[in-house]
Amino acid sequence: MHLIKRNKSAAVVLTEQHYRQLQQQAARAPMPAVTPLRWLLELPPAKSPRSKAAIDAELLSERDW
Repeated sequence: MHLIKRNKSAAVVLTEQHYRQLQQQAARAPMPAVTPLRWLLELPPAKSPRSKAAIDAELLSERDW
């Protein structure tokens, strides 16, 4: 069952049996060669880094509704 909030999908309700099936599938799934955290840490630095003030200004303009 899907729960809707403000016309957007907010959650999915599973039966206990389906949840257990998903847990078993996840346990059998192969581990990725590189974890997401390792991938992020290995990204090269930006060629033109932005200042905190520039990032804050961009975020403020995006969120100014």
